[in-house]
Amino acid sequence: MAAVAAYLPVANVVPLYFRYADRYLLLSLAFLAIGLASTLARAPWPRAVTAVTIAVLLASTLASRSLAASWRTSEALWARAVTVQPRAYFARLKYGETLRDLGRWDESAAAYDGAIDLDPDNPLAYAGVLFTHARRAEAEGRLPAGRADLWLRALGPALRDVRSFQAFFGEVASSGCDACTRAALRLGRRRFLPAER
Repeated sequence: MAAVAAYLPVANVVPLYFRYADRYLLLSLAFLAIGLASTLARAPWPRAVTAVTIAVLLASTLASRSLAASWRTSEALWARAVTVQPRAYFARLKYGETLRDLGRWDESAAAYDGAIDLDPDNPLAYAGVLFTHARRAEAEGRLPAGRADLWLRALGPALRDVRSFQAFFGEVASSGCDACTRAALRLGRRRFLPAER
């Protein structure tokens, strides 16, 4: 029962995202080790149970080894996650974020567009596209350094009402970053013009 309770955080019954989910897996393994040791100690045919246990552990080790390459970098990890679970919204967000941090702007925007296709009403992916274009403009010298972070902080409050968003959009539009302006317009339309959906 303790192992089942320990697995609940990673069972996605109540979704946990980003860094928190993986930590709970180690806790559950401790409970499983105790249960396994207890079972082996009481088994009527200890050799057979031990052989099955070793076979399961070996199979798990081989499966983990084949996945190890995808754990080496964030890019490999999230690329695999998107491939294995193409409908995983947060995997696409993390893949877009990773590609953006690598300066692969077009691929990053495409990953965010994939997330938008999955959940068009969630503003996170739209914000990711805008942030990606702003970071690219900063890297190319078309926006001052720090502008992308400033916009990202301002976006949350701007999404609360249309007047705040209009002021935010005005600032983006006057920046000279056309891709940023298109991304902000796309987000604003989705957020504040439900009739166009």
